[in-house]
Amino acid sequence: MRFHFTLFLLLSCMNNAVFAQAGCTDPQATNYNPTALSNDGSCVYTATTLSLTLLTNLASPVLDESSGVCILNGNLWTQVDNTNHSIYRIDSLNPSNLQTISINGVANTDWEDLAKSTDHIFIGDFGNNSGNRTDLHILKIANSDLISSATNVNAEIINFSYADQNDFTAHLNSNSFDCEAFFFLNDSLHLFTKDWVNKITKHYVIPSSAGTYVAQLVDSFNVNCLITSATKQDDGLITLLGYDNTGLAPCFVWMLYDYQGNNFFSGNKRYFSLGSAASLGQLEGIDLRGDNNGYITNERFQQLIFNVPPQLKSFDLNPYLPSTTTAVANVNNQPVVFKAYPVPSNETLTISIQPFTKNERYVFIIKDLNGKTIQEKNLSEEITKLNISGLQNGIYEGKIYLLSKLMASLRIAKN
Repeated sequence: MRFHFTLFLLLSCMNNAVFAQAGCTDPQATNYNPTALSNDGSCVYTATTLSLTLLTNLASPVLDESSGVCILNGNLWTQVDNTNHSIYRIDSLNPSNLQTISINGVANTDWEDLAKSTDHIFIGDFGNNSGNRTDLHILKIANSDLISSATNVNAEIINFSYADQNDFTAHLNSNSFDCEAFFFLNDSLHLFTKDWVNKITKHYVIPSSAGTYVAQLVDSFNVNCLITSATKQDDGLITLLGYDNTGLAPCFVWMLYDYQGNNFFSGNKRYFSLGSAASLGQLEGIDLRGDNNGYITNERFQQLIFNVPPQLKSFDLNPYLPSTTTAVANVNNQPVVFKAYPVPSNETLTISIQPFTKNERYVFIIKDLNGKTIQEKNLSEEITKLNISGLQNGIYEGKIYLLSKLMASLRIAKN
């Protein structure tokens, strides 16, 4: 009897392994696996150049060292990484028209990036070229204070140190604890280091409330460049901006998506070449608009015969992402983005919920255009893979319910 029971368990596990097969789930990858139902982060891509569109030169010399950009309530903000303790609202139609807001009672040791939440903007004073700083901190400013008439605002302070740093000997441009990139997610700030030694970025997390913390190391990834800025869309898309300090400083963007939880390096990692700092400037700031389009700012690049002024550029990542259908609903007074992709799908449909709260219980129901239920699936994670190989080719409605209440409708297709 024990033998038969063991054999049954073995066969069940084998069947589950087949249906939960992991692999590359991105059709644009060279090793795409159409039978894979979960993404194992193995996707490989051909070399790709992402085009940047120059929108305008920025005000000079005040923004010659622009090192971050942030889209907040439809406005573009930037800061510089020298002793200037102000932030600036950029008018892309008239770049000389700057709103300047000084931060009261603070210094600018090395402001390197901007991040935002629904209620606050954050300034990362964590530039650490020598790796010996013991005063790393982040400024937290209420969005409601950034009104058009404001000239001065106050900031809360978030102090931190790295859990794995024990040596504070100065090593100029030769240490692993410089940082120029971060974003906000779920009451935390996620930092990505600029590693001058190994060019491996490390992902740390600290709370976003004022206080003193030890940044906890989550993971690391070999980006083979120096990361200068990071941003994340509500649907989970992450971009890491950087350059290499060799030759004419080639510039890059890493695009991260279809990962699990906060393990940002567990999903697709796609690398784009942007060109050289000799023509683009030293790229220092990036932010996404929410529709896979975004903005990049650069510092003035002045070396040898090259002199590139500070600029505002735009980019579009839509051609490199699966076609999606999107809906936004208010869940517990918070906007939640629901996505289904790719559309059309062949065998696997991905459902994304951002942000996802673990105690919520969503149900995804596929209905034909006559309203008949064809398939049903509980959504217990922020990313769910759904096998739709049994559906006939055609157009369907995907309905997402929470406690029997319809939250979103997504038009999907099977081909």
